[in-house]
Amino acid sequence: MPTHVPVWRTSTNLASRLLMSTIAGSLLIAVSPAPVSADDSPVARARQWYLKEISKSEQACQLATRKVEESQRLLDKAQAIERKAPPDDVAGRSVAQQAAAKARLAIAKNSARQERECSRLSHLREGLGNVELTKGAAAMPVVVKGEITLVTAQGEVPWDGRTPLQSGQKLSTGKDGYAEVALPGTRYQVRLDADSTLTVLEDGVSLERGRFYYLKDAAQEMAEETFGKLVRVTSPKVVIAVRGTRFVTTLPPAERADITVLEGEVVLSQPGTKRETVVRAGHRVPLSDKGFGEPIPFDPVSLVPWWEKE
Repeated sequence: MPTHVPVWRTSTNLASRLLMSTIAGSLLIAVSPAPVSADDSPVARARQWYLKEISKSEQACQLATRKVEESQRLLDKAQAIERKAPPDDVAGRSVAQQAAAKARLAIAKNSARQERECSRLSHLREGLGNVELTKGAAAMPVVVKGEITLVTAQGEVPWDGRTPLQSGQKLSTGKDGYAEVALPGTRYQVRLDADSTLTVLEDGVSLERGRFYYLKDAAQEMAEETFGKLVRVTSPKVVIAVRGTRFVTTLPPAERADITVLEGEVVLSQPGTKRETVVRAGHRVPLSDKGFGEPIPFDPVSLVPWWEKE
């Protein structure tokens, strides 16, 4: 399948330009609407969502840029110390070299974060400019990278990463693909890793294969207390009740299929049985074609945050 995601690629060198200027089974997520506001039209809710995300993204981009600048200053200082150190000051030169090496690593890390955050900001601003297109959309693109295919009633086409998704459409990421989509009128987002597929529904998304990261804005928790439980995640073998949480799901038949809870908690139940299990942050539950296992602690160090791709 061809790769065609111009929005992402247009912003690929954004961080480097800023740096140069500085230093020279299926799962179903069903979502209920957010609380009603004065203007509760889909376009108005989408605009509000974009404005909030842009504000957060601007702060993240600016913070990452400052981190790059700080790291560069540390590198300049370490290099200056090394140059001024007498040739026979082996210990002093060694300390300066170690400091310079550490600063270079920090520059690489912070530049990658700057690239990611500033690219996301660019994409969000473009989405706000096209917000009228979100009318009637079931999902909106936020970040798109690599090979993505959109399956509609008319067939398969490369997804441009701009067009909002309608109910019934299917999104599939390729081997180098990554996508983040938001559900209009809510504060919910789903991120797809490579080789993953979801189908967009009127009230959520159906996760069919691959790996997914699910998150919700913490500001929604008060609304949940008022309007009741807003989210449920189901599969043929598992029902997940969600409140103010972040979790990662890898679907069978993956070697390690599970639900890993990073924040908050989820409640798992199995259709046709009375079984119910609470899974709190710091625990994972294995998944299989027969249902789910018991919660077990996981080592955060062992969890690779693929949803924070550079």
